[in-house]
Amino acid sequence: MGADITMGYTSLFSAIVILGGLQLIALSVIGEYIGRIFIQTQGRPLYNVAEEVGFAPAVRGEHAIGSPEDHAEEAVSTRSLGGSA
Repeated sequence: MGADITMGYTSLFSAIVILGGLQLIALSVIGEYIGRIFIQTQGRPLYNVAEEVGFAPAVRGEHAIGSPEDHAEEAVSTRSLGGSA
């Protein structure tokens, strides 16, 4: 009534399970890599701003305060007034 297991089946089964586990780990690493590439190529912002608190209301088309265009406009206006930039 005892189990009659032929020699070598245990080691064969153990090798198959270990190699299968390694394949699943490698597949998950590749899947994670491809998933991150897919998300990056969509070009979506990292976050969406739902509400701005404590800022002046912005008008579409304006550039940000302190941007290079701002400084260029100030330099032009002070030069036209005879001031130094």
